[in-house]
Amino acid sequence: MEKETRPEMPGGDTRMDQAAKGIIHNRQFLSNLLREAIDGLKDCSPEEISGWIRPSGEGSLLPSAARESFSIRNGPLRYDSLFLVDIPGKRSILVNLEIQGRHRPGYSLIKRELYQAARIISDEKNVFFEDSDFDKLLPVYSIWINISPPEELQNTVAKIQLGGCLETGGGEVPYQTDPDLNIIEIRTGDPREAKGSRLLMICGSAFFRGLSGEERKLFLNNFFNIDIDEQLRECLKVMTATLDEEYRSGLIEQGIEKGIKRGIEEGMERGIEEGKIAGYRESVLNIMKSAGWSAEKAAEMIGVPAELYEKIMSEVRAASPQ
Repeated sequence: MEKETRPEMPGGDTRMDQAAKGIIHNRQFLSNLLREAIDGLKDCSPEEISGWIRPSGEGSLLPSAARESFSIRNGPLRYDSLFLVDIPGKRSILVNLEIQGRHRPGYSLIKRELYQAARIISDEKNVFFEDSDFDKLLPVYSIWINISPPEELQNTVAKIQLGGCLETGGGEVPYQTDPDLNIIEIRTGDPREAKGSRLLMICGSAFFRGLSGEERKLFLNNFFNIDIDEQLRECLKVMTATLDEEYRSGLIEQGIEKGIKRGIEEGMERGIEEGKIAGYRESVLNIMKSAGWSAEKAAEMIGVPAELYEKIMSEVRAASPQ
């Protein structure tokens, strides 16, 4: 039997993984997130939603949030979080909440999300209903927070909902179905550029690269009235440190890539030696601009050869704004 593997956070960072789960399992954060993500909860207060979440329990964290599905044929599947929301006067809903560390984990993320939602629906039998009493099937909302989307997809939300059409002799007409399967993928971005979307703002506040810890706390507290207790503060601190390190690493890689590309182009015109100098020069300049580092620190980071150091630094100084 093939073992089920979970998508890892970038770099396989378990501290980051635990910090991310600590944030999404914070009841105030979670109730605000559900309010913005699920249409049927938009007119409810976060306080009301928090009281409807099951399992319930004292304290700020959602207890026993992780769940595992086991299939003899398909093997185990572990969820970051799976819980009920008992909405008074309406059907309860099942919510699956996942933190996704990689936009391209080696397979189609949307298909993974569809598969996981289908497993949750399948597992409802003999838990929420028995035999053929399918009318008791609970709606499923599988919500994925993608913390590393490509730049062009940042601050977007992809929604998939079960729907259909009715074919008649006169053509096709919409076929109304209950929204029993709902997938929501939130691609995080800078919350300051969320264009009024509170869903993008709350996710970006917690998980967007490039924000300081204080900025995260201000966004969450000022816009969503989330109390930053010691446990949440520590989770945000770990997220900030890890995301900041990866953010800078990404800028360095981009700077090197742009510098080498431009250097190669110049090298073809002016010769290999001058091309190498141009490549290192552009890499240093790009890193200085992107990461806010000094020329010396950028040169040390990319390993400028000693024999070219003075020449490259002279060109960097000449090209840098005074």
